[in-house]
Amino acid sequence: MSEEVTRIVDTILYGDVTEEILAQIRETDNAELLHTIAEDYNYDDGLEIPEIIVNNPFCELATALTIFCDAGGYDYLDEEGREGLKRSDKDVYGFLDSLHGRIRNNEFQVGDLTFDPQLTKVQIYKFKKYADEKDWIFVEGI
Repeated sequence: MSEEVTRIVDTILYGDVTEEILAQIRETDNAELLHTIAEDYNYDDGLEIPEIIVNNPFCELATALTIFCDAGGYDYLDEEGREGLKRSDKDVYGFLDSLHGRIRNNEFQVGDLTFDPQLTKVQIYKFKKYADEKDWIFVEGI
């Protein structure tokens, strides 16, 4: 990773995020930078940065899947979890609902980056038992 990428990631993860840093995320054409931020981001810090990442045209499918899962996507994919999200955190629910639709509609490019959900075989079996086939990408990875 270049020095510039390391600086941006460190600032986002450990420093004060300024409008300049947000602008750099919006304007970057570096898919690896977006993915690195998504993997290491603390989702308790809010959804502003994940929203910027998924709206960047260079956000790859692997990055969108990472964000979806890390932001609570497995709760969203479960009917009980989805209802709990609707009641407890409408912002997260709305974000996940929108991102879920965009992923299912193939709005993200597939590039060199990978996504491994790291679920057990039992979790995958249970998921596939009730999930729509279009949602299998969330457990199979790319």
